[in-house]
Formats: sequence, structure tokens, C-alpha cells
Amino acid sequence: MNCRYYYVYQYAALGIWLWWSYLFVGAFLVIVVIVSGVVNIIVTRDGQAVVYEMTKYSTRLKVKRTSGWENVVSWTERDSTTLVPGDVVIIQVCYFIAEYPLCI
Repeated sequence: MNCRYYYVYQYAALGIWLWWSYLFVGAFLVIVVIVSGVVNIIVTRDGQAVVYEMTKYSTRLKVKRTSGWENVVSWTERDSTTLVPGDVVIIQVCYFIAEYPLCI
């Protein structure tokens, strides 16, 4: 909420510059505000696109899950998009040594 007061101050300062006939300075400041707004929109949109792409990642992994009313616990291989809170997963670690993967 405090940020909105800064914008009011910023627009008031621009208005004063333009009112007192400092047109070149006022016009320059208007251009700076517009450019910074456009850059902010582009950076935010690119960041959101990166986060969206990261959420589309899926892989197969081993999951320990309790199933059924009998509380049977078993390890099954599932897609990562089907994970739910409470799942226990095995994380497979791969080391690449001279182009040959070594998975543990």
C-alpha cells in the first residue's frame, strides 16, 4: 500500500515539471516512467513464463503410499504429477563421468 503513495508523488512531480514550463525535463521524466513500466511488464511476464515451464516437468519415480482401507503400504512407480501430501519418494541420483551415467 505504501508503494501507491510513491506513484502519486511521482505523478505530482511530473505535473509540476510540466506546469512550470520545464517541458524537456518533464518529457524526459515521462519517457523514463513509460520505459521503466514497459521493462517491468516484460521482466514480470518472462519470469512467469519460466515458472510455468518449470511446473510442466514430470518424471516417473518410486512412491511409498498407503492404499485402501486396510492401510497397505507399498512402493509403486508413479508419475510425479500424481504426488499428494504424505507421499514418500525415492530420489535417484545420477553422476555423469566421461559421458557414462552412473545412477545410484
